[in-house]
Amino acid sequence: MEFRHALVSKTIVHKHDNDDVLVSNVRKDLPTFLTVDEFDQISVQEEKISYLKKHYRLAEGTQLYVRKSVPYYIPEDSAISYLEKIASYYDKTDSGHVLSSKFIPEITEEYLSNHFVSIKNQIDKKTRHKIYLAFHRVGLSCFSTDHYFSMVNTLDNYYFYRKAHEHVPGTMFVEAARQAMYYHYYANRPKDKRGDVTLSIKKINCEFFNYADSNYPITIRVQTTSDESDGKKSKIDRGRTCFYQNGNPIAEIEFEGVCISLKLFARMREKNPTRIIGICQ
Repeated sequence: MEFRHALVSKTIVHKHDNDDVLVSNVRKDLPTFLTVDEFDQISVQEEKISYLKKHYRLAEGTQLYVRKSVPYYIPEDSAISYLEKIASYYDKTDSGHVLSSKFIPEITEEYLSNHFVSIKNQIDKKTRHKIYLAFHRVGLSCFSTDHYFSMVNTLDNYYFYRKAHEHVPGTMFVEAARQAMYYHYYANRPKDKRGDVTLSIKKINCEFFNYADSNYPITIRVQTTSDESDGKKSKIDRGRTCFYQNGNPIAEIEFEGVCISLKLFARMREKNPTRIIGICQ
């Protein structure tokens, strides 16, 4: 099955070739609705708002523009089997449940969309990516710090599928998680610019719950779990990368990385026989 991918920049994830980029369609949780005031504020930029207008509509009897791919109202008889999924994001009324949360985690939102939204109004990962970019173009960036990606899992990938070497299960997940984590790090640390610093991985902890099926898309969610200093002016980042397929978790990889100067990193990569001899003596 063919999937639509808008690759992240190869330089951000430290690759020289696009064939080695394993993450695409970067995005965050999208607003489920906009108030009339918010919508009017960005509607003055007519040439930029047209794409968003395709995906948001004024909900009847409200002052909210609700995204078409999100169920605004779920009748009580339809909601009974899904109460655990909707409780945190919908308010209970006498006859059903009304959307109240401006943001719903993508995995949960897609689950609800599959059950309560017509196929024509459901959106794929690349469309979510394009909506996310459209919000940035109009200056609306009220998003969480978590990032989502689509994993590029193609069977013609040379290193992971066609290269004649011993296959180590899970290595493709680890590399995709590393790339997603690098993008997430630079996006949330605008002062730590690519080219000045890099993220050096200190620890990795992996759990694999199931195999990945190449016939279905894989969603990656990246979260920062802590952000601190180790007392030596080095910034330590801890993050969690979760992989989902068909709404179910298939892997979770936790990273601990330290921010280092790229000059130091480059020096460690130099061929300097004199220095090596000195170290060995």
